[in-house]
Amino acid sequence: MDTKQFIEFIQNVSDRGFAEAEVTFTVEDVYKTLDENPHKAREKSKALQVQRQGRGGKRRTSRSHDFIWQNLGPWAAQSQSSIAIIEGPQHYRGWVEEIAIETTELVERQLIPVAWSLNVLPEPGDGENPRRYTAQDIVAQFCLQFVRQNPRRNTQPMLEKCLAMSKAASTELEWFGVLAWCIDGLDETYIILDVDAMDKSESRAVSWPALFESMSKDLATSTVCCIVRVILLTCTIDHSFGDLVRTKIIQLPRGNIATFRGVQKNCRLPFKPNCTERSANAWLQHVRRSRVQELQSSGRTESSEASGDTLDMRRTDETMSAPMDLCPPVSSSLLRPASRSAFKVAIICALPFEADAIRALFDCDWDEEGTVYDKAVGDPNAYSAGSVGRHSVILVHMANMGTTSAAVAAASCRCSFPNIRLALVVGVCGGVPFPSNGREMMLGDVVVSDGVIQYDHGRRLPSQFLIKDTLSDSLGRPNTEVRALLSKLKGLHSRRRMEKKLTEYLDVLRREPELAAYPPKNTPDKLFEAVYHHVSQDMSCEQAGCNGELVERDRAQQDHRPAVHFGLMASANSVMKSAQDRDEIATATKAIAFEMEGAGVWDVFPCIVIKGVCDYADSHKNKEWQRYAAASAASCAKAFLEYWIPLPDV
Repeated sequence: MDTKQFIEFIQNVSDRGFAEAEVTFTVEDVYKTLDENPHKAREKSKALQVQRQGRGGKRRTSRSHDFIWQNLGPWAAQSQSSIAIIEGPQHYRGWVEEIAIETTELVERQLIPVAWSLNVLPEPGDGENPRRYTAQDIVAQFCLQFVRQNPRRNTQPMLEKCLAMSKAASTELEWFGVLAWCIDGLDETYIILDVDAMDKSESRAVSWPALFESMSKDLATSTVCCIVRVILLTCTIDHSFGDLVRTKIIQLPRGNIATFRGVQKNCRLPFKPNCTERSANAWLQHVRRSRVQELQSSGRTESSEASGDTLDMRRTDETMSAPMDLCPPVSSSLLRPASRSAFKVAIICALPFEADAIRALFDCDWDEEGTVYDKAVGDPNAYSAGSVGRHSVILVHMANMGTTSAAVAAASCRCSFPNIRLALVVGVCGGVPFPSNGREMMLGDVVVSDGVIQYDHGRRLPSQFLIKDTLSDSLGRPNTEVRALLSKLKGLHSRRRMEKKLTEYLDVLRREPELAAYPPKNTPDKLFEAVYHHVSQDMSCEQAGCNGELVERDRAQQDHRPAVHFGLMASANSVMKSAQDRDEIATATKAIAFEMEGAGVWDVFPCIVIKGVCDYADSHKNKEWQRYAAASAASCAKAFLEYWIPLPDV
């Protein structure tokens, strides 16, 4: 049955009530039943392409699509909802079909929710007419696809509500309101529409870009801010969209395809689709090619070489970033930096497993895609280069732990990478179980510093040690840019969203067993009274039989997900393994965690310390929770960088 028949069936049953009619079904059952199931349409279109090739049609390779990827890549990297329109003459019909199919598959492989409607055009003489849809049919298709992919909507009651809303909708605005309801709850989606699949009598498509933009703005204010990227394809001049809204328009040349292929052959592109499984939220991850370096050295760019009458690209506004500034970015599309001076973010790790977790979350690993970057004379550091979201980052592998080693590593990094604007010190720390902010801390939680105090810098008196905390002796506070961002992230909405992204990236790390991004099964999260000391330093609590009084905590009774805490980080050149000293220093300084590298980096770069809690800085400290804590910290660092937008260069 088709969509209209199904809706009529549901409406007839709903008049009597589903319970009375004893009708039960799943969204997946409905999806598989529909004649115009988008997956069926896509497979049919692919089969028709094979038939064309068998009849002498020339098979196009993915290389012939590079012109599209060249333009869709930067568009997809925008951290906001936006629209891309691909339009061209009728003789590009088969080529546009291929682009539509390949794009849906690329997005699907990245596990990003996507809805599409394709124009399945059979060969002349097949005796089959192409299926044409009304505007309402297409919106209904999109709704069902998103209900199927949205955990908040993928139930029979939600589908019934969707159909009831569809029945009541009579205008385009109301149809798009139903579509927005189906999408609500997702944080990123793609909509891919071959406009030529719409019935010729429909004139509404010309207004759809504006409707998509209005819908995207509404979704930006929902509980879960959603980025909606829309790709419209057409080879029918009647569907030309003109300058209705600010969009990215990719206009195919009016010449023949052979001419276009000749142009492409001479236009080597700077990047290509490189979909990996490292990040579920990265689509077109781009690999830098040697041609770009040639162009940069000559002062030219790839886009300038490809411009002209043959490859006419235009925008309806001067900038793509103007229409909708909605959400923090969730995906990235970067070119490989041409030199060390292009890196603006450094991530510093003291231990190998801390760096492993960071590198596993690289969207692109520049060391694997090209020549390893060199370094300044006398720099002893080892580096890994890659991208995280919108940022090219340099990962610093420290030779040793401690504030002294961190200071040397940071100073050397500054010589080799002179334009670093932010350094993240990422790894593991000891947490204060009941910090002054009143929020319980558990193993695996993450602490983000809003300041650092060096607690081993002071005066040793006969009866006590006094930390130097005068203005000239203490470490300064973060700069205004960092403080402003921390102020935003401490807010309830941003913190919850950051914790959600942390969990998502932690799930990505769990695909690699060697990273051990799970809480250890055989070492439970226990907190002993501060006065109860560990029995033997050579054995774990389980081996030594530590049986002191445990401290009751509310969060210990809940399903544990890493929480993010903001506060002062205590840093020193030694390991804190005394619960009594921990509590004394925490009370005096308001510190909420203890670590060993932050103070060394703090005066060299604008710096934030992001560390996962692997112990409670007491004598019961062990290493079983370190890898899980490091994975949590790396996930939090990636989530943090989605919010970091450095000031532009002057």
